[in-house]
Amino acid sequence: MEDEDCNHSSQCHSWSKKEIDILLELVIENKNLLEGKYGLMVTEANKRKNDRRLWQP
Repeated sequence: MEDEDCNHSSQCHSWSKKEIDILLELVIENKNLLEGKYGLMVTEANKRKNDRRLWQP
């Protein structure tokens, strides 16, 4: 029987414990950044937005 979570066998991936741990660490870090736990976050998008303001009359 096919795995219910996979529609096509080419889309299935068996995640290793190391991969899951890395992904979880990245998710937690991203959540903390979004909540401002590491201070003011300057993203590339925010930099571009600020640059455009400087050039607009």
